[in-house]
Amino acid sequence: MTSRLSFFTFEPLREVPELCSLCTSSSTVLIYESQLHQESGEIEGARGFCCGLCAMDLVKQLEGAESQQWMEKEAALKADDADIGDFQMHRLAAFRRTN
Repeated sequence: MTSRLSFFTFEPLREVPELCSLCTSSSTVLIYESQLHQESGEIEGARGFCCGLCAMDLVKQLEGAESQQWMEKEAALKADDADIGDFQMHRLAAFRRTN
């Protein structure tokens, strides 16, 4: 399943929360929208205002979840005796900081 994370700017002259809806301690700079597919098949969605640090945390969380899925797919291919050389090389290059 594909998960999504999007960020948008907002009109600062309109009424917006002064504090990030995630950490509740920093000023908001972006609107975020996420759809995360859970292992159970359910879709967890969220939308709100966030600060820059929380935006980076959301991206790191999505990257970690994607890295985990890639490792699981690699393990399944390996169990089926499939050639995983190219897949493994791509996974390690893509996620070298998270694994």
